[in-house]
Amino acid sequence: WDEYYAQKYDGQYDNSADLVKQEDIDAAISAVTEVVCKYRVNFQIINTYTWAVIAQGWRTDYIAGTGTFWDDKYILTAGHLILKDGLYEDYAGGLLFRDYVTLQEIFFFNGNTKVIVQKIFSSFGDNQVDVAVLRLPSGIDVPDFKVAIGKTADLSYGDFIYQIGINYQFIDNVSSETDLKNTHPYLLDGVVGSADISFIDKPAEMPWCVNDLFCGTDNSWEGFSGGPTLAIRDGKLELVGINSGGMNAGLGFVTEIEAIKTALEGAGIFLF
Repeated sequence: WDEYYAQKYDGQYDNSADLVKQEDIDAAISAVTEVVCKYRVNFQIINTYTWAVIAQGWRTDYIAGTGTFWDDKYILTAGHLILKDGLYEDYAGGLLFRDYVTLQEIFFFNGNTKVIVQKIFSSFGDNQVDVAVLRLPSGIDVPDFKVAIGKTADLSYGDFIYQIGINYQFIDNVSSETDLKNTHPYLLDGVVGSADISFIDKPAEMPWCVNDLFCGTDNSWEGFSGGPTLAIRDGKLELVGINSGGMNAGLGFVTEIEAIKTALEGAGIFLF
């Protein structure tokens, strides 16, 4: 990584990770938590040749990601973790999988205690910013995420970044909520692949506005969605976005902090 640590040209800042204090990294990690969305799914599996129902019933599904604590009142996370209630259909191998999804609750674990939170804002979808804000119940003691807000306009190809998130690669095998406890955040390093990806065709599996994203090396795991992406300015960490998704080509996408700020302020929410 030495080539990315070089002193920047005059007028720009030093992006070297060597200047960051370990205590600042530890403080940022301590203010990151899991975010778990619990859904009831009423399902049918239908043979598309005969249109006969071959299976039906209900199940509990979980979608898990990452969030950061803000002002002892909120959690900032990704909007795509929170599905809208409604019907979802998929076709495969001559079968129609029909799921009617209902959000039951959103929670995290404060030690061994399950804490249910309230959604106050969520956006995701075509031409929408991938962000959500959750409200903590009163009386909950959590670390505050004390990192300065950065500018993605200052990022350039090769700049060093950190991503923090929860590893939930095993989420498909969850049988109960106890399987979701005792997680901890991971810190992964990477670099900016492109600060402007407006030229990229919108991936079908990522149906939100490409202009609100920048690209990094995709080192993140399933469960990193909603976690913070941090850049470095003269030895200080700065929040430049939240993790949004990745592609098989090794590209990871981050929702820009400016787009998040604009979307939230448009809804009357002022976190930054």
